Amino acid sequence: CFKCCQNFRPNPVVNPNAVTGSFVGRYKLAVLRYDPDSIDSYDEVSNFLNNDKAEVLKEKGSKAFTMEKVDNSNDYAHMHGLMGFFGGMRQTPPTIHFYKNHNGGKVGEADEEVSLRGFKREDIKDMLMTVLPS
Repeated sequence: CFKCCQNFRPNPVVNPNAVTGSFVGRYKLAVLRYDPDSIDSYDEVSNFLNNDKAEVLKEKGSKAFTMEKVDNSNDYAHMHGLMGFFGGMRQTPPTIHFYKNHNGGKVGEADEEVSLRGFKREDIKDMLMTVLPS
């Protein structure tokens, strides 16, 4: 898909309207939000957390990239029977919230929110390495 998940790349073949480097250092903070109970359903995100997270943190720093565990469980998912079986399908996918400004860790509404459903591990790493400042 060249229209949504890879629009951050300054590649004229993938995104001909992008100015080279227009996304480099665009955001000051990225927060990866995920539900630890459902992260195993997202293999690529789980692999990123296990294999690439440390490299991104080392390169960009913990002030530019953080992770936040969220609880997406609800009563619907815990119901018994057929409704409970389908309740797991209503879990929200992991997301990255990007912020152009942040004051001492206090952030307001995200400037951009990216759902990581369908993203490959390498794409997540590449996106973070590109859009966050060094």
